[in-house]
Amino acid sequence: MKSKHRIIFLFVLITILLGTGCSNFKSNETTLKEANGFALGGLIQYKLIGEKESTELAFQEISQLLKELEDEFSANDQNSFLSTLTEEAYQEKIKISDNFKAMIELAWDLEELSEGKFTPLVGPLVKLWNIGFSDAKKPGDNSIKELLPLLVKENLLIEEVGDDSFISFLQPAMSLDLGAIVKGYAAQEALRICRQQNLKGALISINGNLAVYGQNTNDSPWRIGLIDPERASNDIIGSFTGENITVATSGDYERYFIEDGLVYHHILDATNGYPVDSDLRAVSIISEQGALADGLSTVAFLLGKDKGMALLDNYENLDYLLVAKDNSLWSKDEFKENFIITNDNYHWGEVK
Repeated sequence: MKSKHRIIFLFVLITILLGTGCSNFKSNETTLKEANGFALGGLIQYKLIGEKESTELAFQEISQLLKELEDEFSANDQNSFLSTLTEEAYQEKIKISDNFKAMIELAWDLEELSEGKFTPLVGPLVKLWNIGFSDAKKPGDNSIKELLPLLVKENLLIEEVGDDSFISFLQPAMSLDLGAIVKGYAAQEALRICRQQNLKGALISINGNLAVYGQNTNDSPWRIGLIDPERASNDIIGSFTGENITVATSGDYERYFIEDGLVYHHILDATNGYPVDSDLRAVSIISEQGALADGLSTVAFLLGKDKGMALLDNYENLDYLLVAKDNSLWSKDEFKENFIITNDNYHWGEVK
């Protein structure tokens, strides 16, 4: 068996596309703060532009935000609130924050949109496959079938007691996984902090999810490159400009393993317990609403090209790019005007 865990950080691509050496940036009015960190299971990269005090405050606030989200939502930290919930919610009711409740409510909305393919109760299935870790392997069919009853919405109960909300599981061995939403929420909140601190510009990569704010050091919009699923991390399909947006991407090339010549990626279909057989390679969603963008990128991938486009076209305040397995690209007409294809292997799809 060959195993491969591949995480793509679009921040690196954006830096290349800027074509400027940011270390040479100098201004009497603004400063550039760059930093790296680790949170939510991956690399965080900051590029903040503004007055010195404001950029430092923004950095501290975003770092604190990420720590708090890690403490609450991490599925891999045994000390996180989510891990505590997994251990205790079958025996007793656990009080949850308003933020936690909002994440679950969004997840259930996405579950309905996905025809049941997406669910926040996917935790047991994720751990069974363990894709992205060295011991990932295809589980037995019976092991998968045994877990499917745990993924049913009716097994999770949220109760209101006064101003407080409590959650409980109605079956043992249940667990939540909100990873398909939380990183996008982090990007969304990073934008809010940048606005509050009145930064000139910011580019923040949160495990590949982006928060893009204001303008770069050349006083022009950031140019964002979208990864080519077929190639190494420095190869892109094309690029677009944007400001005050988040960018969330889901694809079958990010985390996967190969066993007996078959590729098993990490986007699991909750209706059958297996990696979804989609006609897409990647979905990118561009929106100020990062949590929604993050979730919709997964849902659209699960639904496939036609149903995914039909769903996304209902949202006025977002753009998208679907990358199909035949290398055709699909988007709204407005976004096509902004997106420049720089890779000859890709082309705009045509409606037949």
